[in-house]
Amino acid sequence: MSNKPPNAIITDQCKAMQNAIEEVFPNARHRWCIWHIMKKIPEKLSGYEKYENIKYTLSNVVYDSLTKHDFDEAWVKMINKYDLRDNDWLDGLYNNRYLWAPAYVKYTFWAGMSSTQRSESVNAFFDGYVNAKTTLKQFVGQYENALRDKVDKENKADSKSFQEVIPCITHYDFERQFQVAYTNAKFQEFQEQLRGKIYCYPAMLNKQGSIYTFRVREDRKIFFEGEDGQIKEKRFISEFTVLFNQGDCNVQCLCRLFEFRGILCSHILSVLALMEMTEVPSKYILQRWRKDFKRKHTFMKCSYDDMLNTPIVQRYDSLCKRSHQVAENGAESDVLYTLVMNGLNELQIKIDAYRANHEAQDQDTSSKHEDTMLNNEKLVLSPIHVRSVGRPPSKRKESKIDQVVRKLRAKKQQVPTSTKKVPSQKAGKANTYCEGHEAGSAGFFPNEFQELQTTKPATTIHMMSYVDILQGNKDVMDLLDASLNG
Repeated sequence: MSNKPPNAIITDQCKAMQNAIEEVFPNARHRWCIWHIMKKIPEKLSGYEKYENIKYTLSNVVYDSLTKHDFDEAWVKMINKYDLRDNDWLDGLYNNRYLWAPAYVKYTFWAGMSSTQRSESVNAFFDGYVNAKTTLKQFVGQYENALRDKVDKENKADSKSFQEVIPCITHYDFERQFQVAYTNAKFQEFQEQLRGKIYCYPAMLNKQGSIYTFRVREDRKIFFEGEDGQIKEKRFISEFTVLFNQGDCNVQCLCRLFEFRGILCSHILSVLALMEMTEVPSKYILQRWRKDFKRKHTFMKCSYDDMLNTPIVQRYDSLCKRSHQVAENGAESDVLYTLVMNGLNELQIKIDAYRANHEAQDQDTSSKHEDTMLNNEKLVLSPIHVRSVGRPPSKRKESKIDQVVRKLRAKKQQVPTSTKKVPSQKAGKANTYCEGHEAGSAGFFPNEFQELQTTKPATTIHMMSYVDILQGNKDVMDLLDASLNG
């Protein structure tokens, strides 16, 4: 831990553990697991006649008290209402309320943890890998499998945060800021607070210099005991005080959600929207929730990680070996120690300068790319010509009818046009005149052939002629010539 004691520790109600923490880590904030406390409610209070009412009232006192004063006042009221003064368990909880009550512990950053994280405990970690009959040899192998599975889940979650983007639910610029920075899981937690903004109504109380004081009224629902003794649900208006410093953009809410979980609350978001803030200061975007945060332990080789030969791991391993040699030499005397430390300080300065230079270049490159994309969006270009599917029209196969029509049109274009009227060649028929064609030409259609296109029944000769054409035994032109000459 680099000689740094933990800032916060969560344990169960173990007196021996509490004494040890006070002695070894006197500056650490110690708290009890609230999950273990609330789990004991049926065991400790189920014997009372109004157990259900006591349970809901106790839950409201624990989770809905905003300040220490509110908690103390609500607790005393509950004890007197249900005559619980003789309950030793509740008396012990109240005497140690600074170790577990949210109104007392929310001033310390807990990263959203209010219990010993049973879901991530050692027991849950080895579920499916070991059991009571697992031997020591099997445990060693299953231990690596469990670690490999955990690393694989972390890698998949990291990859998902970069590849999948959760859409924004509002048009606020600061939501887009959190969308780009945070992992998908934490961004969803932020969006939950942003949805809760619709139930918040901020109003400015006063202003002193650059410091604004707002009162935010939140409309929510709670459970309470009715006059008939039944548990009911009702709307409840809670008031929160939000302080906003316009000079350095510091913002603080009475609920202390950011100090407790590291996520801006809906009350602060309503004030930021009211003040027309487009961006949130970087101090409110925690590094631990960022998708590009690099965990240091991933640089070290391990038997359960499949990424053993990555360039980052290889470089890190090589630097560690070289640094170990330098450390051994520098530890021989004070002069060598000072020489090594000065060299490391100069090297760190060069690394910081190099990073700052490259980050500026990357920002310039990204801004130029965005400008190019915006300019390209204004241009409407013609689509790229793409070859159609299938044969070209000039090489496609023609049907019999298409071939006949094409030949007739070609011969029609070759014959000189005339306005002479020609009578039909067959006697007994009404004269038929065709303009633009000489009698006996290929483009001339006598009445005998036109009969095939009427509603009159076709003769046997005509039917046989059509069959010969379809079977390819005769050509249409031959049939026309035979009809004209016959």
